[in-house]
Amino acid sequence: MAIIEHYNQSRELALEHENRRLKSLLESLVDKAELNQKTFSKFQNLEFDLLHTAHLPLLLKKLTEDFKQRLDIEFLSLVLYDPYGIFSEILTSIYPNSNPQNVRFVKDHNFFETLYQNNYQPQIRQKNKALVHTLFAKDASVRSIMTLPLTRNNLVIGSYHLGSVNQQRFTPEMSTDFYAHFAQVVAICLENTANTEHLKHLSLIDPLTKTKNRRCLYQSLEKEIARADRNMVPLSCLFIDIDHFKQVNDQYGHAMGDQVLEHVAQVIQPNLRATDLLARFGGEEFTTILPNCDEQFALNISERIRQMIASQSFTTSDQKTFNITCSIGITTWSPARNATQKENLADAIINQADKALYTAKNNGRNQCVWRSFGAED
Repeated sequence: MAIIEHYNQSRELALEHENRRLKSLLESLVDKAELNQKTFSKFQNLEFDLLHTAHLPLLLKKLTEDFKQRLDIEFLSLVLYDPYGIFSEILTSIYPNSNPQNVRFVKDHNFFETLYQNNYQPQIRQKNKALVHTLFAKDASVRSIMTLPLTRNNLVIGSYHLGSVNQQRFTPEMSTDFYAHFAQVVAICLENTANTEHLKHLSLIDPLTKTKNRRCLYQSLEKEIARADRNMVPLSCLFIDIDHFKQVNDQYGHAMGDQVLEHVAQVIQPNLRATDLLARFGGEEFTTILPNCDEQFALNISERIRQMIASQSFTTSDQKTFNITCSIGITTWSPARNATQKENLADAIINQADKALYTAKNNGRNQCVWRSFGAED
C-alpha cells in the first residue's frame, strides 16, 4: 500500500512539474508571438511609410535620420550603387538645395563585395573600429551593427546600415527575417522613386544642352513669380540669342552647330547663382530666370555672359576657326512697381525680355538691352 501511495505521489509531482513546464513554455510562446506581432506591426508601418514616399530627398532622410527612433538605434547610413550618376543627377538637378546626410554613392561594386564577401544576406557585426569608420561617422560610438544588402533582380543596388551603442542590440543569435523583408521594401522604394524622379527630370531637360526646357521654364517662372510677390522682391529675366546662328549651321554643319549650343550653355551656367534657372527656349535661344535680382544686377550678369561668349573660339574638323556673339534682352518685374499686372504674368515677362532682345538685334547685335516691364510698344 505504501508503495502504491508513494508511486501516486511521485506521479502527481511529475505531472505537476510537467504542467509547470508546459505552462512556462506556453507563456514563452505567447510572449514571443506578442513580440513578433509588435515587431511585424512596427516594420509594416515603416514599410507603408516608405511606400507612400515618392520624393527622393524625403525618402533618403527617412532612411538615414527619421527612422532612428522607430528602429531603436542611434546610427543609420546608406550606400547606393550609382554607376551612371542617376541618383546624384536627380539631387543636383531637381533638388539642388537638398543635402542628404549619411548617404554615399559609389560607381562600382567593390564596396559591396568587400563588405559582404559575396554573402548578400543580412549580417550582424560586433564592435569593429575600422568597419564603424567605413559605415558611420569616425567618432561614432557604435558597438553592434546590422548590415542589410539592398537587392533588385539579384543585383545589389545598395547597402543599409544600422548601428547601436548597445552591444546587445544586434547579436548573432537574433533572427533577421523581419530586417531582410524590410531591406527588400527599401530596395523597391529606392528603385521606384529613382526611376520616377529620373523620368520627371528627363521630361524637364533639353537633351542636347542639358539645360532645362521650355516646359520647366514656365513651371519654374510661375513659382518664382509667386515667391517674389510674397517677399516683395524683383524678378529678372534674360533672353539670350546666338547671333547669325543659321550661318554657323550653313557654313560648318549642324553637328558643329550642336557643339556651339552645348558650349554656350556651359559658358552661361557658371555665371548664374544656384537659385537661377537656365533653359533652352528653342533653336539658338536661351532664357534665364533670376530671382531676387534687380535691373542693375541683371545687366551686370548679362554683360558678363555676353563678353564670355564673344571670347569663345571654335575649331571645325578641317581646322577652320570662328567666333560667335550673342544678343541679350533683359526685363525686370517688381511686385512693388508692377502690382497691377497679375494675369498671364509669366508670358508677359517672357514677352518683354523677348522684345528687349529684338531691340538688341535691331541695334546691331552683340549687346545687352534692358526693357522696362511696363514699357509700351
